[in-house]
Amino acid sequence: GDGGMERRGDAGTRGRGDGEMGRWGDGEIRGNRMIFLIPKQQTTIHFEVEDTGCGIAPEDIDTLFEAFVQTKAGQSLAEGTGLGLAISQHFVQLMGGNIAVSSTLGGGSVFQFDILCHLACAAEVPTSQPNLRVIGLEPNQPQYRILVVEDQWTNRQLLVKLLEPLGFEVREAANGQEGVSLWCSWKPDLIFMDIRMPVMDGYEAIRQIRAEEWGRRRNAETRRRGEESGRWGDGETRRRGDTEIGDKFSIPNSQFPSPLGGIQGEFPNSQTTNTIIIALTAGAFESQRSFVLESGCDDFIAKPCQESILLEKIAFHLGVRYLYDQLQLTSFTESEAPQQKLIPKDLAIMPAEWIKRLHVAGLSARAKQIRELIEEIPKENVALIQSLTYMVNQLDFEQIVDLSK
Repeated sequence: GDGGMERRGDAGTRGRGDGEMGRWGDGEIRGNRMIFLIPKQQTTIHFEVEDTGCGIAPEDIDTLFEAFVQTKAGQSLAEGTGLGLAISQHFVQLMGGNIAVSSTLGGGSVFQFDILCHLACAAEVPTSQPNLRVIGLEPNQPQYRILVVEDQWTNRQLLVKLLEPLGFEVREAANGQEGVSLWCSWKPDLIFMDIRMPVMDGYEAIRQIRAEEWGRRRNAETRRRGEESGRWGDGETRRRGDTEIGDKFSIPNSQFPSPLGGIQGEFPNSQTTNTIIIALTAGAFESQRSFVLESGCDDFIAKPCQESILLEKIAFHLGVRYLYDQLQLTSFTESEAPQQKLIPKDLAIMPAEWIKRLHVAGLSARAKQIRELIEEIPKENVALIQSLTYMVNQLDFEQIVDLSK
């Protein structure tokens, strides 16, 4: 009945095939009968990733998916740990697939796998309202200093390119040793600290920073108790940018507890501050979270970092106030794709310099710059705005390049 298969039995009985791919769903009692619904339509999704790298030697193929094993080519790059493919293979196998690889030494590799899945109805897909895009910092705030300590250049640049345009002052360090040195000389308000780094890892860098802060706090408190006026001496250690206690530009203190317990430890009236440290970790396991926080961090973010989470953490710990884009560009789904396809002459309403900038941004796949250019289009050109927005949301930079040649 109703497109389903009928099968008599107790209410707890389930149809044949339970536990197998495409099993029947839970039974539904209708009158005195048990109705078993036909399973949702199945489909196979094929994934294929091709690169143009150095390729993999035949003798390395058999060990490619073993943990902590790298090919000779990978070892020569001195990057990675040999875990990426092993973890990827495990995830794919959990979904019922298996990664296969074909490679030509010196000519690149192809990784591919299939997984079975059920098609979902559009009504079952939850929808969420897009977050407002942060475009800058509200005026009349401190000049916030943020230090990025990360050994991977690309990861550092990602954070620098995100934070600097918003108005943050950003510096970067390639390892914990450089990070500690910059912390001493530059006095950042917040540090994004990678945990795994060469020369000095994040744990040791955090330990040294916290130990130095604790020593400074103890010395400052000793001086304070010895001064009748309570004024700061030459060795004052307040955060850069603070002037008077209660100043409107005062930056919040790290909440990491002192070695003697309590936020302020044995110095409840101390006016010194600790730098807020947020760890960047490649994993988000609860056991790792606890260990990272106990090592001296105020918070942690799992990599890869999401822009919204990153900015929320900064606002939470520093009290930063943001400016948001008042004209939130519409996000289009596949079913809401613009009906009219753009042609090059549709861009002619914009200046030649604008089209050139759009072309360069498309060639570099710079979604943020393209969105900024879209905001310059007069609001009455709704079709052009919607079409370009849809392209950038779909990461269709090739079409943008073709349109703006």
